[in-house]
Amino acid sequence: MNVGIIGAGRIGSNVGRLLAQAGHAVFYSFSRSEEKLRELATATGDPNRWGTPAEAVAFAEVVLLSPPYGELDRALAAAGPMTGKIVIDTVNPFGAGGPAYAQGGTAAQEIASKLPGAEIVKAYNHIYYVHIAERHHAKPRLVAFICGDSGPAKATVTQVVEDTGFLVWDLGALAAARWTEPHGPLFNQPMTEAEAMEAVAALPSLPD
Repeated sequence: MNVGIIGAGRIGSNVGRLLAQAGHAVFYSFSRSEEKLRELATATGDPNRWGTPAEAVAFAEVVLLSPPYGELDRALAAAGPMTGKIVIDTVNPFGAGGPAYAQGGTAAQEIASKLPGAEIVKAYNHIYYVHIAERHHAKPRLVAFICGDSGPAKATVTQVVEDTGFLVWDLGALAAARWTEPHGPLFNQPMTEAEAMEAVAALPSLPD
């Protein structure tokens, strides 16, 4: 599968490496350093698979959206429309003063509102990047929670995430990102399947 990465930071670069190891074609974009993009592309299969966010979107069957929250609007403007694309949203809403969505909405829902026609699936954001880099394919596997409003999109993302060495747990609708974004009870809590069963059972109902 062709995966275009927008944001080659801690999550984007580590997930990109795992995707390439699993046989996916990865295109990197949106970094302060073009040299970093070139190095990532060279290390994961093709020194020419890097460029602009718009080029990443054109290349991609699936887009991995992973810019810093403060750079989100700039990244989306550079990427352009993503109509018809499956977008894996890894963005955590950290502002200068800490989490920007401690209460109320989520970054996932904000991103969905800015990408009409795209199918947004939240994934990876709740896993500490060191655990992505070092605990993929652990035995037993760590759980990767996902959520989204499109069943077919979630099926595709499930396969992608499983290919990177995690056990997927579907939390339901995109509003469930409330639990996996900062201050949510599932954020930065590495869990096996047994531990996840207990944690998910204790979640309150989502607000209307």
